[in-house]
Amino acid sequence: MLRLRYPAHWLILLALLAAATGYSVLSVMARGLDAPLAQPPNWWDTNWPYRLPLAANANGTARTDKVVDFPVNFTQQLATYGVSGAFDPASLRVIEVDGSGNALDVNVPFQFDPATNYNATTNAAGTLVVQLRGTTAANATRNYHAYFALAGSGVSAPTFPAQLTLTDDVMDEGQSSYRIATQSGTYFYQKEAAAFSSLVDRNGNDWLNYHPTGGAGGSYRGIPNMIYPEGKFHPGDSSATSTVRNEGPLKITVHSLTNDGKWEALWEFYPTYARMTLLKKDHNYWFLYEGTPGGSIEGESDFVMRADGTQTTLNTAWSGDLSGAEWLYFADPVVDRALFVANHANDTLT
Repeated sequence: MLRLRYPAHWLILLALLAAATGYSVLSVMARGLDAPLAQPPNWWDTNWPYRLPLAANANGTARTDKVVDFPVNFTQQLATYGVSGAFDPASLRVIEVDGSGNALDVNVPFQFDPATNYNATTNAAGTLVVQLRGTTAANATRNYHAYFALAGSGVSAPTFPAQLTLTDDVMDEGQSSYRIATQSGTYFYQKEAAAFSSLVDRNGNDWLNYHPTGGAGGSYRGIPNMIYPEGKFHPGDSSATSTVRNEGPLKITVHSLTNDGKWEALWEFYPTYARMTLLKKDHNYWFLYEGTPGGSIEGESDFVMRADGTQTTLNTAWSGDLSGAEWLYFADPVVDRALFVANHANDTLT
């Protein structure tokens, strides 16, 4: 069992990996509107009057087909140049460029997730989700131009192959669930519990094996199992409401709120991992992984690897602060996979 204790609102990253490695967060930037009224020679298409330069730095870790989030507000960008009107999401196109602004890839996969208070005319804010196709070197910066227009442009939205999918109302271990199928595994998220009851890798191994009965062999299991003693955000509970906030070819976002309004979480699913943000809490909490690495517990061979290089078998108990980088993984050498968990913020708690 993994028990991480946090006193505030942290970000948790969860991933099933074929080989677990180091971890760092990308640096991203939307640089501001780029000359919409005087188009330079390397303008992609004059039918698109505006563009927004974007940049993503790998921050010391090489990436492959990485999906990144750029916070954007097209209303604010237009206002910088004295332009107003309704932003047209269908007009968005993302072009990768070199350092001189010349096009490298004119069909970059992306999606636009509008903010909860989005308004096309007064607050065209949201997240531009972009895939950095191919390999990004550890210290490389990838540059992009996001082209767009106002409503009435007459262009159709582009389409991209879905790299993850969501199926609603799938029954899993006694409760209606979201089934999110990704490139690394399939998540079963119980909607009223706001928790994962199953996490199945590509070979069919369930890394949770939650069941409504059985105690430590069933009903205690799950992710994130974080609210004690109330038992909320735990599979089998029925005190929360979950909704799909955004869904696209690169990212799916699920919002959960307990019915008493005291706990709120956001799960963002990407092609190879999921990220949780705890938005509201009523008191201190844990983040728990209680499950079965590789589908079953093999205490002498399954192991835990911490960021400092310390490795212990599942049969070896340990407790303490994760010094330095706050990540670890649970591995099953037989199936050659690991469940990787990272906390985005350092703490000194055990």
